[in-house]
Amino acid sequence: TSIDCHLAMEEDEVELEAGAVDAKIVEYESFVERVLKADHERCLEEIRDATAILEECKALRRNISLVLKDDISELETSVELGCQFYVKAFVPDTSSIFIDVGLNFRLEMPLAEAQAFLEDKELHLMKGLELKNKRIAKVKADIHEALHLIDLMTQVQSEALAA
Repeated sequence: TSIDCHLAMEEDEVELEAGAVDAKIVEYESFVERVLKADHERCLEEIRDATAILEECKALRRNISLVLKDDISELETSVELGCQFYVKAFVPDTSSIFIDVGLNFRLEMPLAEAQAFLEDKELHLMKGLELKNKRIAKVKADIHEALHLIDLMTQVQSEALAA
């Protein structure tokens, strides 16, 4: 009869919708894992790297301040060559320092000028960190939204199966 035919068509549509919802759930879960979580990890790594550089700048600026304050004209120190291997070094003239200004270019500067440069570099790095923190907040919000959509699709699917 036509009622039986109509009911059979509705059951087929429910199965088709359930299959489509299943496919979308798998697609969203895959997107969260492949794209959003990878983006989150990359952002965290960028923040760790930028924070390490910022700490190095602060430490160097403090050391320069000590050299200027105590009017140290020569210095004996240890220098790491790599793999935790250190050698003693003697610096006969502390009036200038080589600073990495970016792209692996090093520029020789008087200590006072280097200190001012490092202050500017710290400000620049802190602004970059703020942008990175905003980016990671957006990625977290995207992950939350995607998980919420997956939850909603799962609820729709379970309601369709219950009906």
